[in-house]
Amino acid sequence: MAQTRSDTAKAIGERLKLVRLAYAAVQSRVISQSEMARLTGVGIAAWNNAETGDNRLGLDNAMKVSRTTGVSLDYIYFGERAGLPHALAVELEKLENPKAGKRA
Repeated sequence: MAQTRSDTAKAIGERLKLVRLAYAAVQSRVISQSEMARLTGVGIAAWNNAETGDNRLGLDNAMKVSRTTGVSLDYIYFGERAGLPHALAVELEKLENPKAGKRA
């Protein structure tokens, strides 16, 4: 059985969406794609195309996301969780495993 690659544009896009949603949760507000683009300094079209997996986010833009949110480039490009800010890691875990967060 082939393992899904973590560095595809689609996988990176899925993580970018999770980053946006987790960052919004940490900030206690809703953040749209266009607002996330503005907050990070990434162009709106570039953010949208990256989040939907149509194009891979370039290094310069990934660095902007990293500086704004605290996520590492290793997380953006490979899904490596080591070194993520704790609050963001908690929110990412809730988003990826919604049933796990409901356990008592």
